[in-house]
Order: sequence, then C-alpha cells, then structure tokens
Amino acid sequence: MGSTNPLNIKDTRRPMLEAYPGIPKIVPWIPLMDGVPTPVQELDILSKQFPGHAIYIKRDDLSSSIYGGNKPRKFEFLFADAMAKKKDTMATAGGTGTNHGLASVMFSNALGLKSKVYMFKQPLTWGVQRKLLMYVELGAEIKLVANYGELAFRGLWEMLAHPRSYLMLPGGSPLFGLGTVAGCLGFVNAGFELAEQVKSGAMPEPDRIFIAAGSTGSVSGLILGCKLAGLKSKVSAVRVSANIVTNTASIQRNIRNTLKLMRRADPGVPEVALVYPGDFEFLDSYLGSEYGCVTRAGQDAVDLVNRLEGGKGFHLETTYTGKACAAMLDHLRAIPKDKGETALLWNTYNSRDLSHLVGDVASTYPRLPKAFHQFFDLKMTCWQYKDNACESPRGCPAFQSDDNRCWLVKAAHGQDTTRCVDCSTRKEIEGHLAIEDA
Repeated sequence: MGSTNPLNIKDTRRPMLEAYPGIPKIVPWIPLMDGVPTPVQELDILSKQFPGHAIYIKRDDLSSSIYGGNKPRKFEFLFADAMAKKKDTMATAGGTGTNHGLASVMFSNALGLKSKVYMFKQPLTWGVQRKLLMYVELGAEIKLVANYGELAFRGLWEMLAHPRSYLMLPGGSPLFGLGTVAGCLGFVNAGFELAEQVKSGAMPEPDRIFIAAGSTGSVSGLILGCKLAGLKSKVSAVRVSANIVTNTASIQRNIRNTLKLMRRADPGVPEVALVYPGDFEFLDSYLGSEYGCVTRAGQDAVDLVNRLEGGKGFHLETTYTGKACAAMLDHLRAIPKDKGETALLWNTYNSRDLSHLVGDVASTYPRLPKAFHQFFDLKMTCWQYKDNACESPRGCPAFQSDDNRCWLVKAAHGQDTTRCVDCSTRKEIEGHLAIEDA
C-alpha cells in the first residue's frame, strides 16, 4: 500500500480538492472512503406522512466499507496528519458508546496503527454494551475516565509520555478552540458533493438540511461547504451534546478557522462571512438531560423511520440521528403543506454490519478491562435470559441486533409476536429502557 493511498481506494476524486487544488499541497490528505459520493434517496413512504413535503436522506452510513457514517470524512485529513507526523498510535476519546472511538480503532487497524480510546460514562443502553464488546475482538486499548477533568489530564499525559501518539479530540473536532480544524474539511467537501448531486438531478436543492451537532466539526464544515458550493440550503444543527461543547459560538469559530486554513492553502478560496442565525439554524431542545440519553421524541422518530423505510438498508439510532430526525419531523409538521419544503436528513450513523465483532456477552465482557465490567451488571437483551420466549434465540432476527427490543425486531421481520405480549423477559427489558419525555 502506498503512503498517498494506503487503502488502495479506487475513486479518489473529492470535488472540494478539485475546486481548490492548493489545499492538498499544504494540508495532509489521504483517501480512505470507498463509498463516496454517498447516495441521496427520497424517503417516499415517510414523505407521504407529511403531505406537500419531500424528505430525502444523505446516506453517509455508506461512506466506507470499513465503518460508515460521518467520521471517515474527517479521518481522511486527521489520519493523514498523523501519518505525515510519523505517529504510530491514534488516541482519542468519547462516551462509552462512542461511534467515533469505534471508527477510529477500525481505521487504525486497517492502517497498521495502534489505538487508544479514553471513555467517560453515558446512559447505559444495549447499544453501549454492544460497542464495548467489539473492542475485545478489535484489540484496542480502552480506558475509563471519571469526568472531563480527568479526560483533559489523560490527554495531556498522552502527549507528554507518548510522543508518537496522535491525539484526536472527541468527534475529531476542535474543543474550546484547541486542536486542528482539518477534520472539518471533510464536510466542506461534503457540501460540494451534495451540490454536484443537486446539479445532476439526484435530488432537488433542499430547503433545509438536518444534521446532528455534537463536537460541531461536521456541521461547521457542512455550513461552509454549502456556502462555497453555491447551495442556498439552510443547515439546521440539532444539538446532541452538552451546551459547553455544542453551541453557536463553537460552530462559528470552527467555520472561521476552517476558512482561514483553506485560504492559507489556496488563495482561490473566497472570503465569505457566515453568521448565526442568518446562515444556519441551531436547535437545542432535543438533547434531553445529558449526552446519550434516550428521549421520547428521538425514539419515536427512530421507530417511525425504521418502520416505514427500514427496507432501504439503513437505520437510525437515539443519540444522534434520531434527535436530528425528530427536529426535522417537528419542523415539517409546523409548515403548511401548501408551502411544501424539501428536507434532507444527513445520516451520520454507520450501517455496515458489525455483528461479527460482538461475540457472546457472558464470555466476552470479562475480557474487557475491569473498570468496564460494571456496565454488564444488567441483562438488556432477550437471549441473555434463560426464560425468554424464544426456543432458539440465535436463529432469531433480534439476536445481537442494534435494537434490543426483540419484539419489535421480530414484528418487523413478519414473525408472530403473540407470545411476546405476556413475555416476562420483555417486561424485564422494558424495565431497563430509560426514555425521557423530551
């Protein structure tokens, strides 16, 4: 594998880099995605629930066959930076259910790098347990931290004690103005990619683009990319993390610093001004009480989309995409159908099948560091119970699926769920489902 194309990606075209060829001469970049441009699809069944409106989805879940979602867009710049600096370990951080951390480990393995992930607690779900189990098979080094203060200390220690480690901040985005904005360039390119799809007729120009805002790198790059590519679409950033991290000031700062980086690399990049609320929308009522909690609005949005559009190969989740979708649906409900809009939901959640990494819960979790054993005190899936309603759980479509609500998974696959109504295992699982009315 070559250093400029370590994964032998066939399609290395990125429209932003074509528009501004000076950027890759100054900013390290390597192609890592084999699924771009990611398709746009009309959610025609869902659209019928909102007469007068058209709903589309941007399938970033297919961005890479290694791990889909929004992270590979950032990694094309961040991993390139790490490799240019001769680093041998990618160290990053996130919650115990971090998709970013999992993606980082999988790309590190593919590129021959070691990996570390520092984690802080988030509300416990089967999705959190499921991701933690994957680290055993992936061989990553994971460490639990008590709070953000300890996380900052660990990050500082990592830089001092391990000079060959590359510290990638949570989400691959700057934090409080610290760290590189290079990852944001991946979503500037996403804006150019979308503009080409609109021009080709793949979809109408969206009136609004709904995207989850966590570390804010993705949304910042997308706002800037849409502007530079000539789209008039308004980006609706849906807050899914703590206000201290996710706020309009952070988004505006990332946009300014990304634009500065681009203009230093290529004088052909025009100077543009992007301000809130004129150029983007910030929606902050969908988070719930804390990062990672399951809200009723988010869960309802996930269930609605998965039920109506689940046959198209993607699914939403409750931490990021479900909340962005809930905001989109509320927005469309508030607009008269005679003033119909085209809405685009940006799917940032991986859809590649990772079930082969999960393993058996009872025998796998003891191989995790002891600090993580506490997260498996609760049995949150049906096959962990001896008295479940299935005679052969391993042959059930719910076995190791993302959704631990086995009765819904079975129903979606057309199976008889009569026995599920009075199933004691179902009642046990429902007792663990903490859903906030938010």
